[in-house]
Amino acid sequence: MVLLEGSAKSPKLVWCATTEIPDDAEDPLEFAQDFLREQAKQNKLPGESVGLAVDSGLAAFRTLKLPFADTAKIEQVIKFEVESQLPQWEIDDVIIDWHRLASSPIESELIVTAVPKAALKANIDVCAKAGLEPQEVELEATAMVNAAHHAGAFDPESSQVLVHVGDGTTSVAVLEGGELRSMRAVHIGAS
Repeated sequence: MVLLEGSAKSPKLVWCATTEIPDDAEDPLEFAQDFLREQAKQNKLPGESVGLAVDSGLAAFRTLKLPFADTAKIEQVIKFEVESQLPQWEIDDVIIDWHRLASSPIESELIVTAVPKAALKANIDVCAKAGLEPQEVELEATAMVNAAHHAGAFDPESSQVLVHVGDGTTSVAVLEGGELRSMRAVHIGAS
């Protein structure tokens, strides 16, 4: 958990806390919920303006090219276009988001992210039951990229690789010239 003050362009870390869910916890989600509730109460944390970063291992990342650049048109067809690349899930059971990697007037290259609705709901419910209802949900991978961007760590003159090693998932983002080019989650972590 972290508490930030200031603006999105100039955040300041005010407080943070961490814990590990014990292997022998009867209900890991209930353990997390109790920890969040206790920390929020002890530290008088505001229950509004809460953001949640979830494990990137929940997501599938796909690269997709479309023969147009219009954002409204992309929104109309994105689920249909990526459905065949996600055989592990029914398309109506996932949340789809996308980021434009490159475009011209006649083509777009996108990175598409799919996350199961049930997994997101479980994470959101843990926070909400602790009195911390998330207004925004983000993957660890995108949170890492956004944090690096806000910290001024992007180098417009070179290529970079950002890596976040989590417990069970390692998130990797590749940037070139200060622009995101690829993102993946590898199911290998620190534990």
